[in-house]
Amino acid sequence: MLKGFMKGMRLPASKVLPSFAALRDYGNTSSPSTYYVMAYLESLCGIQRGDKVMQVRALA
Repeated sequence: MLKGFMKGMRLPASKVLPSFAALRDYGNTSSPSTYYVMAYLESLCGIQRGDKVMQVRALA
């Protein structure tokens, strides 16, 4: 699903790396994966309070 989303939105792998990392580390957790991805973004990308982040969720 992530690969299809990445292809459809024409995103480079670097833009979905936190999502792939959460899937690898925690499996398919559905809603809780949002928090895992945000934690990766904080640690890897340095997002901070007040930064804007776009989150897209697809239901299968």
